[in-house]
Amino acid sequence: MLQYNAMTVVVDANPYPAWVRKMVKKYPDRVFMNYYVQDRNALGTVRWGSGKDDGVVLSDRTKVFDIVAGEIARTDIIFRLTGAQLEDYIKHWAVMYRTIVENARNGVLV
Repeated sequence: MLQYNAMTVVVDANPYPAWVRKMVKKYPDRVFMNYYVQDRNALGTVRWGSGKDDGVVLSDRTKVFDIVAGEIARTDIIFRLTGAQLEDYIKHWAVMYRTIVENARNGVLV
């Protein structure tokens, strides 16, 4: 974290939450552990924990992926890497897709 001069880091808590929890305790207010949850109440994309949930972030995976994919497509995110350095990321991103299902009663479901 320090070698990259990162001010804030959000780490996926799974599959090894114990390691992430140690990082949250070691770097309070700088490292946060993320759990993906489906936002059934339309409260937003990301919720930052407080009180007993301090250091925990709850985010809607679909919404986060949609936002990031849009930012990449619009070139709002610029990667300071060569094409060769991006190859592993590109392989990972290539398997992500969205399925749109049309429902005659309620309209379009994503």
